[in-house]
Amino acid sequence: MKNLQNISICFDLDGTLIDTAPDLIRVLNEVIALENLPKTNFKEARKNVGYGARKLIIEALRREKKEVGSCRLDQLQEIFMQLYAKNICLL
Repeated sequence: MKNLQNISICFDLDGTLIDTAPDLIRVLNEVIALENLPKTNFKEARKNVGYGARKLIIEALRREKKEVGSCRLDQLQEIFMQLYAKNICLL
């Protein structure tokens, strides 16, 4: 029998085995609230899950006809990443 001590098994849980869209969209709503925007449409936002935080934010802003500069977009993306890291899987 082979030695199996050094074998690793990895799973891509984010969207593959676990539906993380609710977590992502909850955080997205927290981020766009910083721009005084209402909660985004869940079904519309879900279409952008899988394309990254920046795309989620851009599309949520676009749906509300809100424009922000690239520096502010960078800030919003950083805030998104921090919030998501702190609050992952709170279903």
